[in-house]
Amino acid sequence: MNEDKPKREKRKRIIKNIDVEILDPEAYRDNICSLNAKFITNYDLTFKTNLFKDKHYNSRKDFGEDDGRARNGIDEESVCKLIEITLLHVLHYSMRYGSIINYPPFHPKTSARIVLQDKTTDEKDFLNVAVEYHYEDLNSFEVTIWTAMAIENFRYRDPQYIVELYSDKTVLKQKERGKINYKMELELK
Repeated sequence: MNEDKPKREKRKRIIKNIDVEILDPEAYRDNICSLNAKFITNYDLTFKTNLFKDKHYNSRKDFGEDDGRARNGIDEESVCKLIEITLLHVLHYSMRYGSIINYPPFHPKTSARIVLQDKTTDEKDFLNVAVEYHYEDLNSFEVTIWTAMAIENFRYRDPQYIVELYSDKTVLKQKERGKINYKMELELK
């Protein structure tokens, strides 16, 4: 008799373990510096970056080396994109280590100049851009492109910082006493 009736599926059971954490907005909880902190609000800050190119970079981009050889791979679009992608990381690195962003009074001959490197491709000769970052006021910075080369063995000077851009992170290095030393890295977001 029961053979003609289709079998009924079992009812879904109530799951007793709930893995979702419900946060009470009024509760005190851990944050980075306190075990008893209550969230108030968050807000975004904006600032302006004024980008300049030195005549030396422009001459190398347009006319190549002094002996007439072309400097390929240093087009303005690629250089500006590298600066834009690494900007927040450069600001973070400067807060951690100092000596990356120049503050008044400015001394042009001794200003910190850093090298940005684009290592997101498999190219042997990758883009190197020598730049200076200068604080202008509370919400603006000036960035000047000094030179650029797509070359593997770019020369650095002591104690110059190098920011290497990869597909998923940036890496900060510094040339110290003739050696390139690893400092830290940050993930791209």
